[in-house]
Amino acid sequence: MRAVANKFERNLLEKGIKPQTVSAYLRDVQILFLHINKPGKKRSLEALDEEDLKNILDVLKATKAESGLRHWVTSISKFMDFCVEQGIRQENPMTRVLRPQTDRSSMVNEKDVAKKLLKHLKKDTRLSQRNRAIVALLCCSDMKISEFHKLTLGGFDETRRFIMDSMGRKHPLNKTAMDIFRVYVSCTFFDGDDPATPLFFSQKSQTMTRQCVWKVVKQALDDAGLDPDISPIRLRGVLIK
Repeated sequence: MRAVANKFERNLLEKGIKPQTVSAYLRDVQILFLHINKPGKKRSLEALDEEDLKNILDVLKATKAESGLRHWVTSISKFMDFCVEQGIRQENPMTRVLRPQTDRSSMVNEKDVAKKLLKHLKKDTRLSQRNRAIVALLCCSDMKISEFHKLTLGGFDETRRFIMDSMGRKHPLNKTAMDIFRVYVSCTFFDGDDPATPLFFSQKSQTMTRQCVWKVVKQALDDAGLDPDISPIRLRGVLIK
């Protein structure tokens, strides 16, 4: 099984998936291996079925939060797809295992939250314009928030209406995001036209960290009277259309 896991790891890295994400997938696969290799309950990857996976999921419910369970299902589903590609299995049994569901009765409408957030954010200072640009990029594009602190001035293409991340991927910006970005770039003093200049700066004019970008969104939620416990990840791309 270790050999299969190693091949899975190489396959993910070759696809350009970040090492830390690959490590998370492998940790979940290791959990699978621990359960199917228990004495007296050993199962091969070839023989693993839907009921085996459901039983493991039931055991994990005692130690993992819902988000952790959903991540485990996603990881194992990817691993099983890989096993099918490699000819180890005929099909992916995880496709018949229901993803753990969140209680939707207490869920908020992410699109409404994003609209209220952008409407509430101030526009009177360079810092407030920066915050509007960060929130607009989160809600109006498909870029991960973990990429924001790596963005550069040269990655913003006003003519072709996209922004490029550190991996060279181009993310289209809709009209709402473009309008906000134009104002932000025009009112922000950048040191020359160096395309490598960071797009977002901290309050002390230093390059922002990933944690700082996250705090900007959480603080904006709080300032707007919205639930600050809403994860910024849930707002990603909700206003693209």
